[in-house]
Amino acid sequence: MPKHDLAAAHAEHCGGARSGRVAPVAGSLPEGKGRGYEFVARLELRDPSRTRQRAIECLCLGACPQGRRQAALHDLRLWREQRGSLVVRAAIECEAPRAHDGFRFLDLGAAAAGERKDRGQGGGAPHGADTTLRAVEFELSPEQREIQALARDFARERIEPNAAQWDREHAFPRQLFSELAEIGLMGACLPEEYGGAGADFLSYILVLEELSRADAGVGVTVAVHTSAVTLPLLAFGTEEQRARFVPPLAQGEHLGAFALTEAEAGSDAGALRTRAEPDGDGWVIDGAKQWITNGRHAGTFLLFARTDPATAGARGVSAFVLDAEHVRVTRDEEKLGLNSSVTNDIVIEGARVGRDRLLHEENHGFRVAMQTLDGGRIGIAAQAIGITQAAYDVAVEYAKERRAFGQRIGDFQAIAHKLANMSMELDAARLLVYRAAWLKQVGRPHTDAGAKAKLFASEMARRQTGEAIQILGGYGYTKEFPVERYYRDAKITEIYEGTSEIQRLVIARQILGTHERAVARSTAENSSA
Repeated sequence: MPKHDLAAAHAEHCGGARSGRVAPVAGSLPEGKGRGYEFVARLELRDPSRTRQRAIECLCLGACPQGRRQAALHDLRLWREQRGSLVVRAAIECEAPRAHDGFRFLDLGAAAAGERKDRGQGGGAPHGADTTLRAVEFELSPEQREIQALARDFARERIEPNAAQWDREHAFPRQLFSELAEIGLMGACLPEEYGGAGADFLSYILVLEELSRADAGVGVTVAVHTSAVTLPLLAFGTEEQRARFVPPLAQGEHLGAFALTEAEAGSDAGALRTRAEPDGDGWVIDGAKQWITNGRHAGTFLLFARTDPATAGARGVSAFVLDAEHVRVTRDEEKLGLNSSVTNDIVIEGARVGRDRLLHEENHGFRVAMQTLDGGRIGIAAQAIGITQAAYDVAVEYAKERRAFGQRIGDFQAIAHKLANMSMELDAARLLVYRAAWLKQVGRPHTDAGAKAKLFASEMARRQTGEAIQILGGYGYTKEFPVERYYRDAKITEIYEGTSEIQRLVIARQILGTHERAVARSTAENSSA
């Protein structure tokens, strides 16, 4: 393209109206044979953060001699990627311009969903080969790093200095959650129109990791509040329910509690006995629940009760939204760890609720519970990573400072190998957790990915916090160092929101297809009922 560079062509074609710009290309395009042209151009992105969201917008120009228009791209492939820019190699076919010509963008976000999108002002889909770029992105976006730093700074200033005292005194720091709400972290991944911060799900997972790194009790309080209560209300609620219940939760006015488990309905959640009997235009609910995180301090409860007593198992269960006045706390659990969180037994005694308190469809509440747990497990896996990261940090510093036999203990192979294993397993767990979070974020199936993330991260946390104690020796077994607290806190991640045994069952069912057959059988039975 003599006497033209790509920047000039870009300005000529679209006036810089879109989100990409093209830096001048070194040299000029050769006089190609026939209608094909090949070029190498640097595409500089005005919004580099999009690269972290798998939505890199690559402008492919119609920069051809005599103003001819790009019609198709062939053999398009990523040549080199740098932060804030892309280098793309493409072959271009040209034809005469048309009245409604625009320009072509390739959307990597659509590539992951197996789709192609034409974006811009008109410009039909090009003919020829599929030009979709596929990329794997391992870096956090600037926005994700920003919210991670916000959570980390808050945790270091407000949580870490108090965590040991809260643990010793079994103190619940209620005011802390109002402070978290003020900076948007009680509704990090909720839409702004409902009082949230508008961040993505992975950003929320990063928040849980940082909070749990400082104090796992704080982390689980936020996790249950968000994953197990607020997000299901957003996903399954009517517009009236979303507008009514979500903003007070997102803004920290209320804490949320998830009430599914009962004394004889833990892993077998479908065996629950709490019942909701029809009463005019609503229900009267009676029953008892166990292991309810946030129970004593919650203002909103997502509670599950049987509305069809004639049907056993998961079918016939419905989900309800209750207030604190509908329940009575009967016991505070004494736990091994997570002493800055509260875990309660509650009873519901003749609580009358209207039809506006039914979440989703009557007799189909188990779907709400299972989908909630699918996402909640990712949050528990993030909690496990946060706990392990804290233990790893202490172990590394101790191994560098403690000396024995004339050298740092970290220089002994036995200790060095422990640290290497901790670092490796932390990285592996993060990849599993971030992948599961991304799958949920883009609306793709994530049941087995969440189960794998929780299973691996929780067992890793229990194992590696134990190794941290071993590195510290006798000091690790005392309360002078926090690793014994990390060890106590880590164990629960193998139990709640589905034990490790249940996670293996979930994964196996996905592998063998038994989950799909069970769903199909249940659907057929419901249709014939």
